[in-house]
Amino acid sequence: MEAHIDGRIIKTTDDFYEAFARIEGVPSWFGRNLDALWDTVTGLLEKPVTLDWRDFQASRDAMGPDFETLIELLLQAQAETASAPDRVRFELKLDGQPS
Repeated sequence: MEAHIDGRIIKTTDDFYEAFARIEGVPSWFGRNLDALWDTVTGLLEKPVTLDWRDFQASRDAMGPDFETLIELLLQAQAETASAPDRVRFELKLDGQPS
């Protein structure tokens, strides 16, 4: 499954968590913090998910260091799920390009 996030409307981490929580397969009780994000993308999703963060530069400009923290976590989750056959694969794309 491919999910899209519009970077033009993601200006804060709360905006990101709100958009992420709407992705199919994300539990309704998603905690909206880094630990919950990690747990969700590395273990709770039941099918492969590609997250395409479109216009990510707008989010990067608005969020500053918070954006970098989210991206770092998502890239680590991507690497971990790619090398663990017992986990559902998570992939991050920025503006349609694999990271």
